[in-house]
Amino acid sequence: MNASSMFVSAIRDRAQKLAQSCALFPLWADSFKLDVRLRRALEKLDAENPDVKPLIIAFLGGTGVGKSHLFNALLGQPNASQVSPAIRPCTSKPKMALSRHDKPLLQSYMDLGLVDVIDAQLDGVVLVDCPDIDSIDQANREKTRQILGLADIVVFVTDPAKRANFVIHSEVKDWSERKRWYFVMTKLDQHQNDGIAIRGDFVKRINELGFEVDAKTSFFVSCLEPGGVEFLELRQTLLGARSREQRALLPLDSFLGHMQHALEPALGDYFKSQAEQLKSTEVRLEARLQEAYLNALAQSDCAEALKTLLREQVWQQSPERVGFLMSLPLWLRNRLASLGVSWSIGQILTGKASLLGVAGIGLSSVMSLLRGQLPYKKVAGALGVEFRTKVESIVADSKRTLEDMKIPFAEDTPKELAEEHRPDSKGWGLVGLGAALEAVARQVTRRQPEDEILEQLRGDIERLGQKIALAEFGFTVSIMTNLLPTVAVGDILYRTFMSWYSHDYLPWNFYGMAAMVFLGSLIPGYLVISRKIWRSSTLPDMRELVAQVNEPGATELIRIARKRVENLAHEFDLLQRQVAETRNTLASELDNPSFGERIRHSPKK
Repeated sequence: MNASSMFVSAIRDRAQKLAQSCALFPLWADSFKLDVRLRRALEKLDAENPDVKPLIIAFLGGTGVGKSHLFNALLGQPNASQVSPAIRPCTSKPKMALSRHDKPLLQSYMDLGLVDVIDAQLDGVVLVDCPDIDSIDQANREKTRQILGLADIVVFVTDPAKRANFVIHSEVKDWSERKRWYFVMTKLDQHQNDGIAIRGDFVKRINELGFEVDAKTSFFVSCLEPGGVEFLELRQTLLGARSREQRALLPLDSFLGHMQHALEPALGDYFKSQAEQLKSTEVRLEARLQEAYLNALAQSDCAEALKTLLREQVWQQSPERVGFLMSLPLWLRNRLASLGVSWSIGQILTGKASLLGVAGIGLSSVMSLLRGQLPYKKVAGALGVEFRTKVESIVADSKRTLEDMKIPFAEDTPKELAEEHRPDSKGWGLVGLGAALEAVARQVTRRQPEDEILEQLRGDIERLGQKIALAEFGFTVSIMTNLLPTVAVGDILYRTFMSWYSHDYLPWNFYGMAAMVFLGSLIPGYLVISRKIWRSSTLPDMRELVAQVNEPGATELIRIARKRVENLAHEFDLLQRQVAETRNTLASELDNPSFGERIRHSPKK
């Protein structure tokens, strides 16, 4: 198993995707922190040495806790690392103990100039005595952190006097997720009377740091008694042989630990809270927009124009409902009706004649005839200046919200909605030419806020027209309206057939009269249909209509930002779960006694 495995590749790809999402919010401190941590983790994976390097075990602790004593005692070399009761800190440069045959493998992994190298009889293990992490010398602390970044396992060393040191515990918290750990308390022999209480308190504090340790990962030793039971157990645990296969898994575990450190739960909570705030703002602004739509559509001009459009839609649906002979005049009427409908709506909405108004009405009429679409644009135009002012106010509030939340405006905001569904129009003709003209018109005209309501208007009017036609024109109406024309046609056909059969041909004026009789027989049925359409044309529920407007342009900036933040939070959760599951699976291969304890829960604050 190596960095090119399927699992690691999947995590790498998802982490890179999450880092790209973070880049969309450069002004957020939390997104910047996540982006930096993710890239560091990925760099660590990319820098992995293909050779199986020796295991690096670093000692971390405060001043005077006995790290150097412990280091020397484990190696069996009293002078390996300088020890002095008078000089603090004793260790100013990390001391690294390793065997000669492991040194070449380690040289390809790190710069050995950072440390003082000590020859030791070790096999696949490197011990590092780090400078005190609570040292007053900042350079010493930075050296320790540099070694901790390279280490595979950290041994937290303390003594009874410093077991509650805040500075040291803070450092442990910072590295807790990225490393595997052992916990060692020294000098317990100096506190024989309260040794049990100190042990219990030490374990409690380790638990507060997020670890669940046991006798295999926590040790209480005296460096003055290297033959003691717990000291020998510690030596065997740290310096004992580990298989090459298991050591090869450790860089992967380290990478996953760095990923868990990057995916701090507080960061995910912050992204979710930002998404919720954007969502609530979006809902509030869309409610204002719906109210603006309702107020505009409630105007008398709009209502009258909508009724005209609805009646025309019922007319369009009527030929296939009445059928037979009556469909002929209805088909002819629908062929020519668009001009009249456009003209009448133009009169309703214009109010007075003008050269520009007549030109606009004429253009709308021609477009309606060619394309087969009713002039909904005229309805939108009647919404008025007040409606546009309210929309502009909503757009301004969207931008102000994004500025307050330090979210850049989306520069690549899509301006066009998906191609809307345009049902086949019965008997309107020349659809292709009309579509071409509309395409040209879209190129020279800007999309207005009220255009969004037209999509819902058109769909609702068409559905309502179909519903009315289905309810009004049933079998009975079809029989009643077609009865007289059927009788007239039957009589004409009978006379014509008999005259041909008897060779007593009828005069030419008979056919003219027959046509007039047929057309006259259609009038009663046409009037019945017209009366039904006029009487049944009721407007749809405007509140329900407005509620169906999806993703309005006025709130587009807020919506895009909200979707991006939601995607960021979603990707964060997915990666967090994937990393945790992979590391849990890996834990069965890296047992605690050989490789130390890993953090199990977030440290207590």
